[in-house]
Amino acid sequence: MKITQTTKEIISKMSKAQKDYETKQAIKKGFSNLEEWIEVKKNSQIEFYKGLIYTDGDLNPLEKSLSSYLVRKNDEYRFFWSIPDKYGEEGCFKTNILKVWDELNTSLQVKDTFVHQLNLNDYGKEQETYLTAVADVNNHNKYQFQYRQKFDDSWVSFMGSLERINMTDVPKGWLDMINKYFLFNGVE
Repeated sequence: MKITQTTKEIISKMSKAQKDYETKQAIKKGFSNLEEWIEVKKNSQIEFYKGLIYTDGDLNPLEKSLSSYLVRKNDEYRFFWSIPDKYGEEGCFKTNILKVWDELNTSLQVKDTFVHQLNLNDYGKEQETYLTAVADVNNHNKYQFQYRQKFDDSWVSFMGSLERINMTDVPKGWLDMINKYFLFNGVE
């Protein structure tokens, strides 16, 4: 990762207590040094949304809700979710890179509420992954979503909710996965 002069300047202006705290956070989150941690934190183009998947596409409740994370880096998104009864990398499903293909703002009215709708897909020739998220226009931090993906010859669909969180709220195991497959190393 390229460390910019700005990051070094930010660190040089920190108090000893703040440096100690941020260093502990860097270690806790799995970063190799304070500079990498600060570089990620200062990048305002990275957003994290944590959520649960709680129904299949037919609105049947799942036996156990699944953890999920939608991560935005600049104009790209990647969606991660847990696979039941599996752990580590084997227990995490990750989409290909998704991009916005249509974004509706206050002009969309559902019942008496104006909503913000975010539509993502894998933007390839044969789009096989879609995530549609809807939020109240006054609160873009909480979304309800439907996810659809084509596997072989069938479509899988489920629904859930997402809420914007800080990177520091992402558990280390998930952050390691997100860093490895999206933030630092690109696409598998």
